[in-house]
Amino acid sequence: MASFTYLATEKVYVCPAGHHLTYRRTRPERSWREYQLEGATCCACPHYEQCTRGRNGRKIVRYFNEDLRDRLRQQYAEPANQVLYTRRKQTAELPFGHLKRNLGVDSFLLRGLAGVRAEMSLLASGFNVTRLIGLFGVHGLIGRLAAL
Repeated sequence: MASFTYLATEKVYVCPAGHHLTYRRTRPERSWREYQLEGATCCACPHYEQCTRGRNGRKIVRYFNEDLRDRLRQQYAEPANQVLYTRRKQTAELPFGHLKRNLGVDSFLLRGLAGVRAEMSLLASGFNVTRLIGLFGVHGLIGRLAAL
């Protein structure tokens, strides 16, 4: 799909060979619009093997919020933002990765917002205590807590 270009003014996709994939239908339950090129045109194209394997032609879906997604992709690719995202990976994602990979918590056991909040609070508290023990040691942590 990276080799296909969307022309917002005409509301069509253009394939690498220059053919226009025109609007076919809207799927509101899936939040997308579908664009397709005629099967005969695709099969006769020299780029056929690169674009699709289907005989009905290449089909592309475009989400309703695709413009926002494109802007976010561009914003993410900027070097200054890469520094921020790298730092976020090291700080914010670490607890979730530890819970999922090391502790095997891949889904919540409780249902409902209140249950999930309670379960996440317990998991976060356990992570924080483990982290404090790693930083100060058991006796150091007990000493610091006793000083409070």
